[in-house]
Amino acid sequence: MISHRKLILLSLTLLLFCGFTLPSFHELERRGFESLLNTTLRDYFAGTLKVDEARIGRDLRLHLSGLRGEMVTRERPVAIELARIDSIEPLPRILLLKPVHFDFAGLRPISSPLQGVSGKARVKPGWKWAFELAADIESLGLEDIIWVNPDSLAGSTGRMTGVLEIKADYTGHSEFTMDLAVPDPGGNLQARFFEVVTPYLPKKSSKKKTTALAETHEVIGYKQASLSAKLENDDQVKMLLRILIPDYNLNLNLNLLVKVDEKNAFLKLFELMGILQEQKTR
Repeated sequence: MISHRKLILLSLTLLLFCGFTLPSFHELERRGFESLLNTTLRDYFAGTLKVDEARIGRDLRLHLSGLRGEMVTRERPVAIELARIDSIEPLPRILLLKPVHFDFAGLRPISSPLQGVSGKARVKPGWKWAFELAADIESLGLEDIIWVNPDSLAGSTGRMTGVLEIKADYTGHSEFTMDLAVPDPGGNLQARFFEVVTPYLPKKSSKKKTTALAETHEVIGYKQASLSAKLENDDQVKMLLRILIPDYNLNLNLNLLVKVDEKNAFLKLFELMGILQEQKTR
């Protein structure tokens, strides 16, 4: 019986052969890569991925554009798109179990008017697999990720920028760092959000202010915000959250040590609110 991995490698071999020997069969290439992506990523997109164009050049490098699909999340499917992804080295290196680097741009929710995320990735196939991602969040709206936790984020706005880096390999070792910022003029936050952070504030005066904010059940304006996170010991995330709220004379600086329920759970980054147990930093 053919394993899932062997089936993917066989499909890729056929696509490479067709792309090199039958250069006019671009529609065949597109359909082949669309099927391959849906097979590989079926747990995350449930077979919804569509590709506008996929081709293998004479240099055997992959050029894919117009990728769309509905990502499976806890709350609801989220429609996202990727403008383009290109392999930096010839794709047959994957068949030889050698690493291949990819360059991508325009990753964002389909409804977003902003630039989204661009970056580079490195994939090393085989049983000694490895994966690296370095993403540049050029511009992404806080309103675009309300689906992460609608109860706490409904009505939230703000233009985010930042960086995200992920590394993982077959040994179970993981690395994860993230730095996000919403500069002036800031945006809005759902008052209920402050119910989450209140228990971890060190000063009673700050707790009184955030408790009062949460009880308003309104949308609160903020001027600046930032979030830094780093994975430590494979199952703990150290986080630093800063929010400036001039109308309430409130400048939050909050350190958290977040315990992850499972190894490598950073891969479920946008589900953090649902799978983490938060622990106050001592």
